Amino acid sequence: GGGSVDVEEFRLGLESAQCFLKESELELLWAELDGDDGESDGQVDYEVVVAKLQATNEEALQNATKKPREVIQAQASSSLANVGRKVARAERERQKAAPLMRRPDPFGQDDQFGGV
Repeated sequence: GGGSVDVEEFRLGLESAQCFLKESELELLWAELDGDDGESDGQVDYEVVVAKLQATNEEALQNATKKPREVIQAQASSSLANVGRKVARAERERQKAAPLMRRPDPFGQDDQFGGV
């Protein structure tokens, strides 16, 4: 009350918004908030809570609107790079193995028993 919120009021507010946190998550979030008003006293000014939640929400919205395209491009780039590396590795392995592979007999007798 009185323009400030304590951790239990904060928990109840989150739960009323259907946001249920584990105790450890709540403590971590509260530790982030408590002190943003200049003092770490177990009470956070209501305005500080609202401003922090709005800033977090705005950041999440900005990331959500630009992320899918960036994520898809990054994944496609990464996938192409992986394919390129695999092809290059396979080519190197093929080249290493080439001298060991049996070469055709220039006289037409390529089977191991001397031809037909």
